[in-house]
Amino acid sequence: MRPISFRAVLIVAAIGFFVLGLASTILGSRADSPRAGATPTERSAQPSSVAAPQVSVLILGVDSLDDETPGVLAAWLASFRPPGREVFLFGFPIDHRIDDELTLAQAVAASGGDFGSLRTALGGLTPLPIDAVVVLDTAGFATLIDFVGGLPTGETIVDGESALSVLDLLRDDPAASVLAQSRLVQALTAQAATVRSGTDLQPLIDLIPEHAYLSLSPEQVVAMVAPYLPLEVERVHISLPSPLPDGGEG
Repeated sequence: MRPISFRAVLIVAAIGFFVLGLASTILGSRADSPRAGATPTERSAQPSSVAAPQVSVLILGVDSLDDETPGVLAAWLASFRPPGREVFLFGFPIDHRIDDELTLAQAVAASGGDFGSLRTALGGLTPLPIDAVVVLDTAGFATLIDFVGGLPTGETIVDGESALSVLDLLRDDPAASVLAQSRLVQALTAQAATVRSGTDLQPLIDLIPEHAYLSLSPEQVVAMVAPYLPLEVERVHISLPSPLPDGGEG
C-alpha cells in the first residue's frame, strides 16, 4: 500500500464527513425525530430493507464558490440502492474522461458554476440518472473539519485552517489522490457516523449558500435519502474506476 499523503487526508476528511456525517446528521435528525411516547429502543430499530427508489447523488469538492468558475478538487458519486440499506461510493480522479472530448474537471469548468446542469453534463459517469448535486468548497471543508473536532492524523489533530493551507496541492496527482481518498473514506466512515442527530447543526447549515450548494431543496433531499438513514458502516461500499490513469490501482 502506497503512503497516504497529508494532503489526501485533508480532502478525504471533508468528503467523508460530508457524505457520512453531515448528510446523515441533517437528514437523520429530521427523519428520526422521536414520536410521542416512543422509547429509545423503538426509535433505534431500523428495518433491514427499504421500500424506496434508488438514489444517486453527485458530490463535488471545489476550491471556492466565490469564483465564477470554481476549480474541482474531488468528485464522488453516492448511490443508495434498495431493497437493502446499501450505500455505494464511487470516487473519480478529476482527470477522468466522461466522453471523448471532456475530462471531469473540464466539464465542471464548462458549467460556469451552474452545478445543477452537471446532472446531465456528467451523466457519462454512471448509467444511473443523477438525482442531485452537492458541492462543498474548501472554506466549507475547513468548517466541517472543525465541526467534528478536527482530523486525527496519527498523533496529531489537524484543524480546518491547516487544511486550507494545503488543499490546493491536491491537483498534483489525481489518480494517487483519489486512491488515497478511497482508503481514508473507508477508515473514516465509522468516525463520521459518530456525529449524532441532536448535535447543533447551525454551523453546517450556515454553509449554504456561500460555501455549500444543493441542486434540490433540503426537504427534497430529505425525502430521497431518509429511508437509508442512519448509515450503517458495514453497508457502505467504496469503489474506484479500474484501472486508474497513470498506473493507479483500482
